[in-house]
Amino acid sequence: MTNSPFATTFSFNADKQVIESLYHHVVSAIMVEGDGFSDALKRNACLYEFMSIISAINDTYLSFPIAETTINPIAKSVMSYLFQNYFEDISIPEVASYCHIDQSYLIRLFKKQYNLTPKRALILIRLNQAVQLLLYSSLSITDIVYEVGFHSQVVFDRAFKKNFNVSPTEFRQTFLTYENNIIDHREDELLKLVKSKPARPSAT
Repeated sequence: MTNSPFATTFSFNADKQVIESLYHHVVSAIMVEGDGFSDALKRNACLYEFMSIISAINDTYLSFPIAETTINPIAKSVMSYLFQNYFEDISIPEVASYCHIDQSYLIRLFKKQYNLTPKRALILIRLNQAVQLLLYSSLSITDIVYEVGFHSQVVFDRAFKKNFNVSPTEFRQTFLTYENNIIDHREDELLKLVKSKPARPSAT
């Protein structure tokens, strides 16, 4: 625990599907009955699976560090613009024009606030959206590339692998395999629970 993210204050952002997945892990742990050693191991296994998902989610969602406690309104406006228009073919000069400030000044101001350039922030936003689509949509990777604002799958693949150390295809396949294993495990536990319930007495 000392070497895990849970040793300090820990939080993450996740959508409804992720929350539901975590909920099912809690249910799986509750369904393990008995006081034997093997039962305790099963409950611990569910706990570790639960914690590993939270940790993986935290690693997946790319963060934007803020350098100062007070957010500069111009930098905030730029970040908001990037989030609202990431899927468009936008450029930093266009963002500067939108904010009515010089491009060099914009980059300097933004980097001071968020410790990264507007261009880098745009890439991270697009990758974050791509992760959501890879996990929770049936869109092909080619469609996702253009859906999130990239205009080349080669560029997208390179950026994705640089940030997550796996290709988009490997990322999606790993998640689906993991989810299928969890579903199979949950169905097995449900079957055991149903079979263990006493039969309802017949009406006389």
